[in-house]
Amino acid sequence: PVGNLGDMTLRGLEELRNADVIACEDTRHTLRLLNHFGIKKPLLSCHEHNERERAGEIMRRVEEGQRVALVSDAGTPGLSDPGAVIVREAIARGLPFDVLPGANALLPALLIAGIGMESFVFVGFLKGKKTKSSRASQSSEICARRSYSTPRRTICAKTSRSWRRGSATAAPRSCAR
Repeated sequence: PVGNLGDMTLRGLEELRNADVIACEDTRHTLRLLNHFGIKKPLLSCHEHNERERAGEIMRRVEEGQRVALVSDAGTPGLSDPGAVIVREAIARGLPFDVLPGANALLPALLIAGIGMESFVFVGFLKGKKTKSSRASQSSEICARRSYSTPRRTICAKTSRSWRRGSATAAPRSCAR
């Protein structure tokens, strides 16, 4: 769930209960989630620094018939969170997997800003380095451009030279003052 345990879906809980092992971005965060819902399962850390190495172990477990659930800290695995390497490896090996819909931050941010869903470009999670964060303004398309960032990296401003007139920003409440 995106920061709120109440956003956890019934289907997500069912999958966690049926899993043999849960691969997770941060075992501490996932343990809080599991404890809240009374689920006891072995955890396997799988984060941006070890995902490539863990992918092989996860694939081996699936090939042995185990059910492995993948959980990220606060978002959708594979969407600016670990998981994409594992999905690509499962596809390459022809292994079955499923992706569960659930809480996310992008779509509600678009809706609450009144921007709509007709056209937008998602550029991923902005990293701290200037060279990587510049990709948010590289597109010259006229449409809503969205990216993820942490509250500490969010620049609280109504306009930016790289955005077209009339663009809106959904920012944390601390920036909306």
